[in-house]
Amino acid sequence: MFWKGNTKQDVAEAAETREQTALTGLRRLITDGTLQPGVRIPENAVARSLGLSRTPMRTALKVLEAEGWVVRNAAGGYFVRVFTLRDVIDAIRLRGAIETLAARLAAERGGRPSDMAELKRILASMDEIREASMQDPQAFETFKLLTIEFHDRILELADSSLVANALERAMALPFANIGGIPFDIAASQMQESFRSAHELHSALVSAIESGDADAAAAAITSHTTLIEKNAQIILSNPG
Repeated sequence: MFWKGNTKQDVAEAAETREQTALTGLRRLITDGTLQPGVRIPENAVARSLGLSRTPMRTALKVLEAEGWVVRNAAGGYFVRVFTLRDVIDAIRLRGAIETLAARLAAERGGRPSDMAELKRILASMDEIREASMQDPQAFETFKLLTIEFHDRILELADSSLVANALERAMALPFANIGGIPFDIAASQMQESFRSAHELHSALVSAIESGDADAAAAAITSHTTLIEKNAQIILSNPG
Protein backbone atom coordinates (compact mmCIF):
# COMPACT_ATOMS: atom_id res chain seq x y z
CA MET A 1 0.00 0.00 0.00
CA PHE A 2 1.42 3.36 -0.99
CA TRP A 3 0.93 6.27 1.40
CA LYS A 4 1.82 9.82 0.59
CA GLY A 5 2.36 11.94 3.67
CA ASN A 6 1.98 15.68 3.97
CA THR A 7 5.09 17.74 3.42
CA LYS A 8 6.34 20.19 6.02
CA GLN A 9 5.11 22.98 3.76
CA ASP A 10 1.61 21.44 3.64
CA VAL A 11 1.51 21.25 7.44
CA ALA A 12 2.76 24.82 7.82
CA GLU A 13 0.23 26.15 5.31
CA ALA A 14 -2.61 24.30 7.04
CA ALA A 15 -1.58 25.72 10.41
CA GLU A 16 -1.41 29.23 8.95
CA THR A 17 -4.90 28.79 7.46
CA ARG A 18 -6.32 27.69 10.83
CA GLU A 19 -4.70 30.66 12.57
CA GLN A 20 -6.11 33.05 9.96
CA THR A 21 -9.55 31.49 10.41
CA ALA A 22 -9.26 32.04 14.16
CA LEU A 23 -8.16 35.66 13.69
CA THR A 24 -10.94 36.46 11.25
CA GLY A 25 -13.53 34.71 13.40
CA LEU A 26 -12.48 36.45 16.61
CA ARG A 27 -12.43 39.88 14.98
CA ARG A 28 -15.92 39.26 13.59
CA LEU A 29 -17.26 38.11 16.97
CA ILE A 30 -15.83 41.24 18.59
CA THR A 31 -17.01 43.72 15.97
CA ASP A 32 -20.52 42.27 15.73
CA GLY A 33 -20.95 42.37 19.50
CA THR A 34 -21.10 38.60 20.10
CA LEU A 35 -18.06 39.00 22.34
CA GLN A 36 -18.79 42.04 24.49
CA PRO A 37 -16.15 44.53 25.71
CA GLY A 38 -14.87 43.71 29.18
CA VAL A 39 -16.11 40.12 29.04
CA ARG A 40 -13.82 37.10 29.26
CA ILE A 41 -13.52 35.19 26.00
CA PRO A 42 -14.74 31.57 26.34
CA GLU A 43 -11.89 30.05 24.38
CA ASN A 44 -13.21 26.48 24.20
CA ALA A 45 -16.69 27.53 23.09
CA VAL A 46 -15.36 29.98 20.49
CA ALA A 47 -12.91 27.39 19.16
CA ARG A 48 -15.75 24.86 18.75
CA SER A 49 -17.97 27.41 17.01
CA LEU A 50 -15.19 28.08 14.49
CA GLY A 51 -14.40 24.39 14.04
CA LEU A 52 -10.92 24.80 15.49
CA SER A 53 -8.77 23.41 18.26
CA ARG A 54 -7.41 25.64 21.05
CA THR A 55 -3.94 25.84 19.50
CA PRO A 56 -4.78 28.23 16.62
CA MET A 57 -7.17 30.04 18.98
CA ARG A 58 -4.35 30.72 21.43
CA THR A 59 -2.07 31.92 18.66
CA ALA A 60 -4.78 34.25 17.33
CA LEU A 61 -5.46 35.66 20.80
CA LYS A 62 -1.79 36.54 21.23
CA VAL A 63 -1.88 38.38 17.90
CA LEU A 64 -5.05 40.24 18.90
CA GLU A 65 -3.47 41.16 22.23
CA ALA A 66 -0.54 42.74 20.39
CA GLU A 67 -2.98 44.55 18.09
CA GLY A 68 -5.01 45.94 20.99
CA TRP A 69 -8.23 43.98 20.47
CA VAL A 70 -7.99 41.94 23.67
CA VAL A 71 -6.17 42.10 27.02
CA ARG A 72 -4.78 39.23 29.06
CA ASN A 73 -5.81 38.97 32.69
CA ALA A 74 -3.06 38.35 35.24
CA ALA A 75 -5.05 35.39 36.56
CA GLY A 76 -5.29 33.91 33.07
CA GLY A 77 -7.64 34.22 30.13
CA TYR A 78 -8.33 36.96 27.63
CA PHE A 79 -10.91 39.74 27.79
CA VAL A 80 -12.27 41.89 24.99
CA ARG A 81 -10.72 45.32 25.31
CA VAL A 82 -13.07 48.15 26.23
CA PHE A 83 -12.60 50.88 23.64
CA THR A 84 -14.58 54.03 22.89
CA LEU A 85 -15.62 55.60 19.61
CA ARG A 86 -12.91 58.16 20.25
CA ASP A 87 -10.30 55.38 20.44
CA VAL A 88 -11.53 53.94 17.16
CA ILE A 89 -11.57 57.29 15.35
CA ASP A 90 -8.06 58.08 16.63
CA ALA A 91 -6.82 54.74 15.24
CA ILE A 92 -8.44 55.38 11.86
CA ARG A 93 -7.06 58.91 11.63
CA LEU A 94 -3.59 57.69 12.55
CA ARG A 95 -3.78 55.18 9.72
CA GLY A 96 -5.07 57.91 7.39
CA ALA A 97 -2.23 60.28 8.24
CA ILE A 98 0.40 57.64 7.49
CA GLU A 99 -1.34 56.47 4.31
CA THR A 100 -1.57 60.07 3.12
CA LEU A 101 2.21 60.31 3.33
CA ALA A 102 2.55 56.95 1.57
CA ALA A 103 0.28 58.14 -1.26
CA ARG A 104 2.27 61.37 -1.64
CA LEU A 105 5.54 59.47 -1.80
CA ALA A 106 4.10 57.00 -4.31
CA ALA A 107 3.02 59.86 -6.58
CA GLU A 108 6.30 61.72 -6.20
CA ARG A 109 8.51 58.70 -6.73
CA GLY A 110 6.39 57.06 -9.40
CA GLY A 111 6.61 53.45 -10.35
CA ARG A 112 7.58 51.23 -13.21
CA PRO A 113 4.92 50.59 -15.86
CA SER A 114 4.72 47.02 -14.58
CA ASP A 115 3.97 48.31 -11.06
CA MET A 116 1.13 50.50 -12.31
CA ALA A 117 -0.20 47.65 -14.46
CA GLU A 118 -0.38 45.41 -11.40
CA LEU A 119 -2.14 48.13 -9.38
CA LYS A 120 -4.71 48.52 -12.16
CA ARG A 121 -5.17 44.76 -12.33
CA ILE A 122 -6.02 44.60 -8.63
CA LEU A 123 -8.38 47.56 -9.00
CA ALA A 124 -10.14 45.84 -11.91
CA SER A 125 -10.51 42.65 -9.89
CA MET A 126 -12.04 44.64 -7.05
CA ASP A 127 -14.49 46.24 -9.47
CA GLU A 128 -15.49 42.86 -10.91
CA ILE A 129 -16.30 41.34 -7.53
CA ARG A 130 -17.61 44.40 -5.67
CA GLU A 131 -21.30 43.92 -6.43
CA ALA A 132 -21.13 40.18 -5.70
CA SER A 133 -19.33 40.90 -2.42
CA MET A 134 -22.47 42.62 -1.14
CA GLN A 135 -24.44 39.42 -1.76
CA ASP A 136 -22.07 36.59 -0.88
CA PRO A 137 -19.92 36.28 2.28
CA GLN A 138 -17.15 34.39 0.48
CA ALA A 139 -16.97 37.02 -2.25
CA PHE A 140 -16.83 39.66 0.47
CA GLU A 141 -13.81 37.96 2.03
CA THR A 142 -12.13 37.91 -1.40
CA PHE A 143 -12.95 41.58 -1.87
CA LYS A 144 -11.38 42.41 1.49
CA LEU A 145 -8.20 40.55 0.57
CA LEU A 146 -8.01 42.43 -2.73
CA THR A 147 -8.48 45.74 -0.90
CA ILE A 148 -5.66 44.91 1.46
CA GLU A 149 -3.47 43.90 -1.49
CA PHE A 150 -4.29 47.19 -3.22
CA HIS A 151 -3.17 49.27 -0.25
CA ASP A 152 -0.08 47.10 0.17
CA ARG A 153 0.88 47.93 -3.43
CA ILE A 154 0.52 51.65 -2.75
CA LEU A 155 2.87 51.21 0.18
CA GLU A 156 5.38 49.41 -2.01
CA LEU A 157 5.29 52.30 -4.48
CA ALA A 158 6.02 54.72 -1.63
CA ASP A 159 9.31 52.83 -1.20
CA SER A 160 9.87 53.79 2.45
CA SER A 161 10.62 51.25 5.19
CA LEU A 162 9.92 53.91 7.84
CA VAL A 163 6.43 54.57 6.51
CA ALA A 164 5.81 50.83 6.02
CA ASN A 165 6.71 50.02 9.62
CA ALA A 166 4.55 52.84 10.99
CA LEU A 167 1.58 51.83 8.85
CA GLU A 168 1.87 48.17 9.83
CA ARG A 169 1.46 49.12 13.50
CA ALA A 170 -1.41 51.49 12.75
CA MET A 171 -3.28 48.95 10.59
CA ALA A 172 -3.25 46.44 13.44
CA LEU A 173 -5.43 48.70 15.61
CA PRO A 174 -9.13 47.79 15.96
CA PHE A 175 -11.31 49.04 13.08
CA ALA A 176 -8.33 50.62 11.30
CA ASN A 177 -8.70 48.30 8.32
CA ILE A 178 -11.36 46.51 6.31
CA GLY A 179 -10.68 43.15 7.96
CA GLY A 180 -12.88 43.98 10.93
CA ILE A 181 -16.04 44.76 8.93
CA PRO A 182 -18.71 42.03 9.29
CA PHE A 183 -20.41 40.90 6.06
CA ASP A 184 -23.98 41.40 7.26
CA ILE A 185 -23.40 45.03 8.22
CA ALA A 186 -21.46 45.76 5.02
CA ALA A 187 -24.17 44.22 2.85
CA SER A 188 -27.04 45.99 4.57
CA GLN A 189 -25.60 49.41 5.37
CA MET A 190 -22.34 50.06 3.50
CA GLN A 191 -23.04 49.50 -0.19
CA GLU A 192 -22.87 53.19 -1.07
CA SER A 193 -19.73 53.56 1.02
CA PHE A 194 -18.04 50.75 -0.89
CA ARG A 195 -19.00 52.32 -4.21
CA SER A 196 -17.50 55.62 -3.08
CA ALA A 197 -14.36 53.87 -1.88
CA HIS A 198 -13.90 52.27 -5.30
CA GLU A 199 -14.16 55.69 -6.97
CA LEU A 200 -11.50 57.01 -4.57
CA HIS A 201 -9.27 54.02 -5.30
CA SER A 202 -9.55 54.81 -9.01
CA ALA A 203 -8.74 58.47 -8.37
CA LEU A 204 -5.74 57.42 -6.31
CA VAL A 205 -4.35 55.26 -9.11
CA SER A 206 -4.78 58.10 -11.61
CA ALA A 207 -3.08 60.57 -9.27
CA ILE A 208 -0.10 58.29 -8.68
CA GLU A 209 0.25 57.55 -12.40
CA SER A 210 0.23 61.26 -13.25
CA GLY A 211 2.56 62.16 -10.37
CA ASP A 212 -0.05 64.40 -8.68
CA ALA A 213 0.86 64.12 -4.99
CA ASP A 214 -1.84 66.57 -3.84
CA ALA A 215 -4.59 64.61 -5.60
CA ALA A 216 -3.27 61.35 -4.18
CA ALA A 217 -3.32 62.81 -0.67
CA ALA A 218 -6.85 64.16 -1.19
CA ALA A 219 -8.09 60.71 -2.22
CA ILE A 220 -6.71 59.16 0.96
CA THR A 221 -8.23 61.94 3.11
CA SER A 222 -11.67 61.25 1.64
CA HIS A 223 -11.10 57.51 2.04
CA THR A 224 -10.30 58.01 5.73
CA THR A 225 -13.59 59.87 6.21
CA LEU A 226 -15.44 56.88 4.72
CA ILE A 227 -13.67 54.50 7.10
CA GLU A 228 -14.68 56.68 10.05
CA LYS A 229 -18.33 56.50 8.96
CA ASN A 230 -18.10 52.72 8.56
CA ALA A 231 -16.69 52.39 12.08
CA GLN A 232 -19.56 54.43 13.48
CA ILE A 233 -22.01 52.13 11.69
CA ILE A 234 -20.36 49.04 13.17
CA LEU A 235 -20.35 50.46 16.69
CA SER A 236 -24.02 51.40 16.39
CA ASN A 237 -24.82 47.75 15.62
CA PRO A 238 -23.81 45.91 18.80
CA GLY A 239 -25.21 42.63 17.48
